[in-house]
Amino acid sequence: MTKSGIASAVRSYINNGYERVGMMVPMGRDATNSEYTKTIDDSIIQRRADGSPVTHPGGCPYVYPSEEFAQWLAEWGIMAAEAGAEYIFVEEPDGFIAGAYSEYLKEQWKEFYKEDWKHPDDYLNPIEYNFKRDQLIAQIFVNAYDTFAKTVKKSYPNVKVILATHTAIDYAGNHKISANNYEILKLDSIDGLVVQAWTDTSLVPVY
Repeated sequence: MTKSGIASAVRSYINNGYERVGMMVPMGRDATNSEYTKTIDDSIIQRRADGSPVTHPGGCPYVYPSEEFAQWLAEWGIMAAEAGAEYIFVEEPDGFIAGAYSEYLKEQWKEFYKEDWKHPDDYLNPIEYNFKRDQLIAQIFVNAYDTFAKTVKKSYPNVKVILATHTAIDYAGNHKISANNYEILKLDSIDGLVVQAWTDTSLVPVY
């Protein structure tokens, strides 16, 4: 969907008798035909060690959402609210640990830890790097969700912003994603949770 199609899509459901209408947007990828990363800022693209982007099966890149990206994405939520949507579902805080070579993450590393980012091979203890990487990725998404929700509610305070997410077991076990769903849900700006708990969770072995 493009921005120009949001209002008409929301109104079409309302005009067809649906009493409560919502819109879903992904926080972890540039699903807008890569509009943001192509024209505004590509430093937030999740990149592997060889520089290749982590991409969704549809081809759009996964991102570590900056404050600016979250505000830009919130414009979609505001447009949906203007057209009558009561709920904005923000799905999938997909921070792939394989993509932790992005320029934006390196910048945030210095701001968050007050030290320069170092290549994982430069750590004597890889556990230290892994912990710091995972903590930072998760916090980037917590901040982005808060920014998104506050931006939407500044214009439409009665709109409900809902976290939609897979389980932590699925993320960690199947996809190697660092996400802190609990901290996102604790945010005062987030109004609820939709659990996208499909069969993937059951694929993780239990020992």
